[in-house]
Amino acid sequence: MILRVFRFQAVGALGVMVQMVSVIACREWLGLSVMMATAAAVELAILHNFVWHLRWTWGAQNRGLRAREIGLRLVRFNAAFGLVSITSNLYFTSLFMRVFDVNYIVGNLLAIASSGLVNFLAGEFFVFPERSRQ
Repeated sequence: MILRVFRFQAVGALGVMVQMVSVIACREWLGLSVMMATAAAVELAILHNFVWHLRWTWGAQNRGLRAREIGLRLVRFNAAFGLVSITSNLYFTSLFMRVFDVNYIVGNLLAIASSGLVNFLAGEFFVFPERSRQ
């Protein structure tokens, strides 16, 4: 379990980088609103993290899966992580920007920090359960 938590955090750190680069690109280069840029960046980070979690964090539970099973896990992952991440990132980014008058980049970083534990638990028990728990 300790190794899995470490891997989860490592993938999450990479996901933070993907999200931050994406939110800046969506905002500055594509001209999207902060909320649209945040939603798009979170989804890109979710897809990035799914691949790493599937193959590394919960790799043992996913060996030998067929494409259909991987697809179902992607749907569950996106539903669980997407629901938590997009909702909390939109809410907290907006909150931090309004209440604390921070830049959208700082607001995004603070929002990411708010949803980590919930995402790990969703991955452990809902998205990538051990086959004996399915």
